Amino acid sequence: MHVSRKAHMATFIEILRPILIDIESLIKNYLSDPFNLTYYNNYMPLKINLITQNDQCTITFLSDGKIIIDHEISMFPDIIINGDDTTLKLILQNRDNKLFREAEEKELIKITPKTSKGEKFTLLVRIILGMF
Repeated sequence: MHVSRKAHMATFIEILRPILIDIESLIKNYLSDPFNLTYYNNYMPLKINLITQNDQCTITFLSDGKIIIDHEISMFPDIIINGDDTTLKLILQNRDNKLFREAEEKELIKITPKTSKGEKFTLLVRIILGMF
């Protein structure tokens, strides 16, 4: 697996900021179904901690389909995504589900639901972040 130096040096915030509009668009499309909207709004906010040996952040999904990214991690996350810094950042940057599956099989990346809400939304988070 060839990894560019830029992917290794970029922070989660730098990687996620440019793709926020796409991610929010995917969420809003999902929320266009009245059933999904009601279901989603009943459980938000959803907090996801991204943690590697060199970086961390929290992604918070809000009920209106917006997303907030914070460089501090949540003390009470619903989902934790952790793993190898370069691999996780490359997956997010390229939204590469094939690379994600390979990394998950090799145990370089792990998604862990920490709450029942996290369990309910793990698949949606995987799809939205390009990890499915």
